[in-house]
Amino acid sequence: SPLYFQGKLLPLSSTPVTSIADARVKKLNFTYGGQVTKGQQLLVLDSESLYKKFNDALDSFIKQKESYLVNVEDFKGTQMLYKAGVMSRSAFLSQQSTHNSTVLAYYKSRMELTKITSKVGIASGFIDKASFDNERDIVQSFKDKFSNIVVKSPGAGIAMFPVKADSSKSDSDDGTHQLTVGSAVKEGQSLLSVGNLQGYSVTFQVNEIQVNQVHPGM
Repeated sequence: SPLYFQGKLLPLSSTPVTSIADARVKKLNFTYGGQVTKGQQLLVLDSESLYKKFNDALDSFIKQKESYLVNVEDFKGTQMLYKAGVMSRSAFLSQQSTHNSTVLAYYKSRMELTKITSKVGIASGFIDKASFDNERDIVQSFKDKFSNIVVKSPGAGIAMFPVKADSSKSDSDDGTHQLTVGSAVKEGQSLLSVGNLQGYSVTFQVNEIQVNQVHPGM
């Protein structure tokens, strides 16, 4: 006689698509259960928070850059004085420590800025030319990059609701919901999953009585 079980049917494998920042869904270019292709534009996000982080990171970088350039020239003079014997070793080491801290702060601020720009596909060529004189123009020129963040499919398959990492959670507490235009999403949130339907995996519950009736090849 047939056996009946309660369980879940999932694709053989799935790839999560996550949000790079806190944002709102601006456009949806897929339907749940529909086919998607690798590289297909799935949705467009608008992230005011990431744009603000970019503004702050750019301002911080320019400040650190100005300090770095001034300090480099000052330290050249310090080295000359020390080599000429008119500066004590302790004074030189103090200036060297300040110089090293300034260099570290400069490269750290540059790395933070690059980390943000790489998320939205902005080439790093503008960074070396950034200054207080053109800061406002830079901020305005890249605004569109943060209001139109394109999310592409990592592979071909079926667009599905995000697959939960913890199978012990119930459907009501997994935090997933159907995305619509205007939906708010968080950084790192799983937006959807792209499932490979060349095969399936099944998880189901079996009670103590039926477990002895389950065998390979059923």
